[in-house]
Amino acid sequence: MIWLSWRQFRAQAIIAGCVLAAFAIALLATGFGLAHLYNSSGLPGCQSHGTCMAAIHNFASQLRGSVYAFVFYIGLVLVYGGSALIGAFWGAPLVAREIETGTFRVAWNQSVSRNRWLAVKVTMAGLAAMAGAGLLSLMLNLWAEPAYKAMNLAPPQSSLSFGRLSPLLFGTNGFVPIGYTAFAFALGLAVGVLIKRTVPAMAVTLLGVGLVLLAWPNWVRPESRFWAFQWYETAIFVVLAVALAGFCAWRIRRRRLG
Repeated sequence: MIWLSWRQFRAQAIIAGCVLAAFAIALLATGFGLAHLYNSSGLPGCQSHGTCMAAIHNFASQLRGSVYAFVFYIGLVLVYGGSALIGAFWGAPLVAREIETGTFRVAWNQSVSRNRWLAVKVTMAGLAAMAGAGLLSLMLNLWAEPAYKAMNLAPPQSSLSFGRLSPLLFGTNGFVPIGYTAFAFALGLAVGVLIKRTVPAMAVTLLGVGLVLLAWPNWVRPESRFWAFQWYETAIFVVLAVALAGFCAWRIRRRRLG
């Protein structure tokens, strides 16, 4: 069962691995340059000399329109967009394709129970998706550490004055991307079970995940409770993912062949 699930899943896994590897190469190629830019801008030790404003302006002007800014925004797109794509291309087809093509009649009549069949597929793909999201977020944040240091020194009116709880950055920091990805995958799975058609399920999943990620930042996040909200949001999305997976198991167990 594990080998069969891997054969069905390996194309998505290889594509995701290639994307991660390509982005890692881009980060390695630009990371030392970004660190040098930070050190040469005068930001280290600027507070003791009272020169932070000039150093921040120097650092920001060199970042604007540079390859470093381009790589950073690509990373943001990958973290946020990756969750939606995983839900659509990994979660939605997982069961919907079996139902749509009729192969579920064979799969569910084997010695392996329906629940075990679903558990193996969900565990393999879901854990891989969460691990990939966590690795992507970790790589991006390690690379962007010099920029985050500059943001912490920047006054509110500066072009670098993004707080950690800003809608742009919060969902890419810490471990909350793992929760977003778990939810997106489980939502796609549930939508596929209900709609039973792969392409419509993928479209609905993309729309649903996009709406959630756009609406969620409107919740109040006080800056001093950054890690508290990381735990809250991750826990909420993981619980939702487990509930959706449980619903799928219940639905599949009750479904009649035919």
